[in-house]
Amino acid sequence: MAYEYMTLKKQGRTAVITFCRPEVRNQITNELMAELHGIVKELETDRELRSVIITAEGKAFAAGADLNMLLSFSVVEERACSAMGLEVCRDIENSQKVYICALNGYAFGGGLELAMACDIRIASDKAIFGLPETKVGIIPGYGGTQRLSRLVGFGRAKEILLTGRNVDAAEAERIGLVNFIVPADKVMEKALEEAELLSKNAPIAMGLAKQVMLSDVTTGQAAASQMQANALAIAYSSDDAKEGMRAFLERREPQFKNK
Repeated sequence: MAYEYMTLKKQGRTAVITFCRPEVRNQITNELMAELHGIVKELETDRELRSVIITAEGKAFAAGADLNMLLSFSVVEERACSAMGLEVCRDIENSQKVYICALNGYAFGGGLELAMACDIRIASDKAIFGLPETKVGIIPGYGGTQRLSRLVGFGRAKEILLTGRNVDAAEAERIGLVNFIVPADKVMEKALEEAELLSKNAPIAMGLAKQVMLSDVTTGQAAASQMQANALAIAYSSDDAKEGMRAFLERREPQFKNK
């Protein structure tokens, strides 16, 4: 299927989504998010996939929202735009697949919010990050306020959000905003290496692990602990769990079937 704002390729157990509007620095628009949402929904039904890489062409991962678009919106249209972004980010965050964001360049506003919804972030050593919305009189609209706090801590997140300042690659790695910093020409190579590691793991277990970690944020520690116990029981009863344990004892690579 042909897409207007991005490409989709599947490489074994990994899908690669690439934003392909470098001439506008891959600005976030309603149309782009709607297209991405459709792809995320489509990939969720593919039982062979373990991971999804989101990356972009050009020197920017995503420069944030098109301000001309935002200026043209009524309040109702702005709410619909925010709702779209929130839903896409939630679907990525709650996906049974592991999402890797390969940040080839700077990521601002909605672009950074999208990256923060992913599970693993790999960035170029030249990348720059920021949520500059307060500088133009608005605030992040895709859940970035909450996700930034979870990643870097409440105090630091508040400072970054309120000042709207940029964060360079070295600081981003130091404070936990990204997982890995690599040379610009090695970003996709590192992302594919991580995807290869993930391809060997049990998909049911990875999906449940994501759910449990998120539950601690949304339901509190006690409920999260109970959910973890329930999730472990589900994982343990799967065929993949049995195959994984047998393979470990037999010193061989497991052959997971997502069952």
